[in-house]
Amino acid sequence: MLFGGGDRFGATLVDPVDAAPPSATPLEAVIAGIEAAGSVFPALELVRGRQALILANPELQERELIKAASLAAALARALRARGLGDTAAALAALTGTTVMHVAFEQWVQDPDRAPFQQVARDALGQLREIAAAG
Repeated sequence: MLFGGGDRFGATLVDPVDAAPPSATPLEAVIAGIEAAGSVFPALELVRGRQALILANPELQERELIKAASLAAALARALRARGLGDTAAALAALTGTTVMHVAFEQWVQDPDRAPFQQVARDALGQLREIAAAG
């Protein structure tokens, strides 16, 4: 029940990566997937309740990590299909799932936050600033 709809969520995340224009960078394709995935989250109150339950149960935390690894693997496959090498695809996919995780945590914890998609864009912007600073 807590993890239902995983296949649909995964498809919502990966389909925009598959559909991204060839000119899109790997991270642009991934962020398109993250923004689309954010559109299928249930109401914030339900998400908060689910997240609190997961955080209170190590077994559920482990299940959440398995789900995140599965999503990263699906993103990496989609990126390899776009022509990325294995290492670049893995880095972009794991970076994307990390951005999604950080944005999700911020969105859930702050009731005055912007919509999830904006929080995710902001997180990616901060990551780009960190990477540019070296």
